[in-house]
Amino acid sequence: VEKKAKLSPLSLYMENLHLRARQRKASMDES
Repeated sequence: VEKKAKLSPLSLYMENLHLRARQRKASMDES
């Protein structure tokens, strides 16, 4: 938990980007 608090906005942004990319790929594979 302490590590997450130390996460920089950039890391958070990158993680979010990665998550969204994976979601898009999943939805694309579905249709």
